This record gives sequence, C-alpha cells and structure tokens, in this order.
Amino acid sequence: INLVNQISINELYSVISQSDIYLGHDTFCAHVAAAYSKPCIVIEAEAKSKENDIPGYLSYYHRFKPYNTQSIILRPDVALSPCSSIYTCGGCGENKSHCIEQIRPEKIVEAYKELI
Repeated sequence: INLVNQISINELYSVISQSDIYLGHDTFCAHVAAAYSKPCIVIEAEAKSKENDIPGYLSYYHRFKPYNTQSIILRPDVALSPCSSIYTCGGCGENKSHCIEQIRPEKIVEAYKELI
C-alpha cells in the first residue's frame, strides 16, 4: 500500500501501530515500526561491501539500522560499478538505484517466513 501524500503523520503512526509487519526501505517508517516493536523486513541499497566506507557518516547501515530484535535487513552483497569504486552516502551512486536490484523477491519471501 503506497500512502505517500495520502495521510498525515499521525495517521501514519496509527497505520504502522496496527500493522502486523513492516516491509520496505530503510526510512522513517522503518524506525517508527521498530519503535512499535513491529517485525521489520528492511531493504537497503547499501551493499555489504560498502558498509565500512566511513561508518556512521556515509554508511546508512551503521547510522539507520532499526534496533528491533525482530528485524531482518536485506542488502546486496557487493556494490556494482561505478558504486564499487566511489564513496556515496547510502551506497548507490547512479541515478537509478541499481545495486538494490540484486535483492531477489525470493529473499524477501524467505525473510517474511522467518519472521512469522
């Protein structure tokens, strides 16, 4: 369900608080879900091979991972070119986030089955 520009922030809190699980990108919503102790499947663009590129400054994984014991964070294993050779905030330096496309739908289904 895409609720972008459809609901207020308070309504967003209500929707998340009544949800069974969060599935989406590492955004504000993921952290709201974690705060409500919802199981989270978080899909990140930052490849595992880039997570030590200035951790805590450029690395989304280090700065924004949900601190929920019921979280599964899915990330590509390696950054694709040109991302593999440049420093970027969040891992992907292309106009289109192509690195994240390495995460196959089957992995999302596996994560869901693990959480439920």
